[in-house]
Amino acid sequence: MQNNVLKNIKVSHVFVLSHSRHIIPYVGFIRKDLADKNLQHDVLIYTNEAPQLFDELQGGDLTISNQRRDVVNIIRSANSRHKVVLHGIYDNLLLLNLLFNLKALEHVIWSMWGADVYYSLPKGLKGIIINLARQWVLPRIGTKIGLKGDFEYLQKLTHQTCKSFVEIGFPAWFYELKEKPSVISRQTKPIKLNAMVGNSGDETNNFPAVIDLIAQSSLFDSLTFVLNYGATEEQILKIKNYATEKLTDVELVFLTTKCQYIDFIQLVSSHDALIYNHDRQQGVGTLNIACEFGLELFIPKHNPLFNTYKNWNIYLHDTHSIPTIIANSIMTEKQIIDNRNNIRNIFHPEICAKKLNNLLLGEVN
Repeated sequence: MQNNVLKNIKVSHVFVLSHSRHIIPYVGFIRKDLADKNLQHDVLIYTNEAPQLFDELQGGDLTISNQRRDVVNIIRSANSRHKVVLHGIYDNLLLLNLLFNLKALEHVIWSMWGADVYYSLPKGLKGIIINLARQWVLPRIGTKIGLKGDFEYLQKLTHQTCKSFVEIGFPAWFYELKEKPSVISRQTKPIKLNAMVGNSGDETNNFPAVIDLIAQSSLFDSLTFVLNYGATEEQILKIKNYATEKLTDVELVFLTTKCQYIDFIQLVSSHDALIYNHDRQQGVGTLNIACEFGLELFIPKHNPLFNTYKNWNIYLHDTHSIPTIIANSIMTEKQIIDNRNNIRNIFHPEICAKKLNNLLLGEVN
C-alpha cells in the first residue's frame, strides 16, 4: 500500500466507562507505541470518575467527558479514513443510541476488555431491551479485537456471525517496568506447591467449589487467597471460614489489602502455582505474569481462556483435575520457557502495537 494512500488516517480512541487504572497506561501506549506518521490519534475518555484522576494525561489530543452524546457523535463521524476504536463498552444506554447509527459501525473497532463481553443481563423488561440492543449492535461493529475465546463466546451469545476478528492482546505493562523481580529458574521441582487462589473476592471466583477440589488433593502445602477487592467484609469472612474448615493441613494466607503493582508482581513470583475457578475469562494480567515466572496454571476447562491458552501452546491444567494431579506431572523447564516465550509473543506492548497499527493501516486481513 502506497504512503500517499495511507497518510492522515484519523484514529479516535474512545474509552467507554472503563476504569482509570486501565485507561492511564493505555493512553501512554497509544502515544508512545502506536506513533506512526500515517496515523493521527486522539483520545476521548467518557467517564463518571473524577477528572482529576487523569491529570497526568493532559494534552491536546485528549478530551474528558461525562456526556454520552460525545461518544455517539464520534461514532457517527467514523468512515474509511476516520477509524474509531472503542475500548470496552460498559454503557447499555450507549448501545441503545447506536441502534440508530448502524451504518457508521462498519468503521468501528471494538477492543473487547472482558466484562463488556460477559455482561449479565438484569431481569425483567430492562434486561430484554438491553439484550435486544446488544444482539443488534455488537455483531455489526466492523472489527473486534481481543482474545479469540472472547470472540467465540460473543458469537454464541448473539447467535450470529460477528464480522471480522483480529487477535490482539491487551498490552502488558509488566514488560516495561524498570524494576521487577528476577525470573526464577525452577530447576528443582517442589514436593508440594505454594499456590495463589483467585484474583479477587468476587463470587465469580467460585471459591467454595475450588476449596472443595483442593481439599481432595495433597499437592499443596500453602495457599494465598486473593481477596483484596470485589467483596464485602462479610463475604471475605465466609471464604476465610470455609477455607479454614476444609483445608486443615494447608498453611493459609488471605490477601485482603490492596498493594502496589510492583509488590503484587513480587507476590506472584514467590508462588509455584496460580489457581482460578472462573466460569469466564478473567484475571488475564495475573495469569500472564504467572507465565513469566514459571508458575503452574489451573483454569477450568469450560472457561474460554482454557482453549485460548491451549491454542497458544501454553501448558496448563484443568482446575477440576486437581484431585488427580501428582507432583510428577508439573512442568518441565522447557515447558516453563515455552510458556514464557509464547505469552510474550501475544502480550508484549511492541507486538500488540505492531498488530494494532497493521489493522489501522488496513494491512491485516
